[in-house]
Amino acid sequence: MTEPTWHLEPISRGNLAGLARCHLRCFPTYFLSNLGLRFVTLFYEDFLESPVGLGFVAVDGASGEVVGLVVGNLDGPAFRQWSLRRNRARKALLVFGRLFCSLPLWGQSLLRGGRAALSILRRLAGRRGGGGDLDPRDAKARLLSIGVIPERRGSGIAADLIRRFEDACAARGETRVGLSVLADNDRAIRFYEKSGWVRLEGLGPGVRFVKELGPRK
Repeated sequence: MTEPTWHLEPISRGNLAGLARCHLRCFPTYFLSNLGLRFVTLFYEDFLESPVGLGFVAVDGASGEVVGLVVGNLDGPAFRQWSLRRNRARKALLVFGRLFCSLPLWGQSLLRGGRAALSILRRLAGRRGGGGDLDPRDAKARLLSIGVIPERRGSGIAADLIRRFEDACAARGETRVGLSVLADNDRAIRFYEKSGWVRLEGLGPGVRFVKELGPRK
């Protein structure tokens, strides 16, 4: 059996820049990516600094390059409130700057781009967005982002990352973790189903999954 050519490590100051660059390679057309490297770095820094944040990266054994990432939190509402207070002015300025200077940002779709921008600005201004209480079928702990650079997909990195995230949640006392994904992201949906996540039918926009965390070895 071939030994993996990567290793996993928690996100840290030392790999934060590589993590942000990895995000841009994993998700080049996503709205967050179009906000630029500085905003993406602040976004992932929140997971490093928050007491309920969790994150890991896959690092290539030869080059030291970050080739995969997974981040989430142990308490979605608490993490959102914490992250919205942190670097609020800097984040708002970066969003405004991109909105008025970047045609690709507006050129995505107004549904995904414009609404996301307005949501971020509304929250940074201290106004709460929509939503309600957590559905009893859902989970407080959340997996928010997982990705592998294109040339390393299919190598097993994503499976290792999601297992490490699940183990970390279980080690912190969580018994269930959830996530949501766009309904047209067929690749991601197949991956989560293959990884043992259960789809929650009829629960909000997009597609939501939950996974029960049993005892970890």
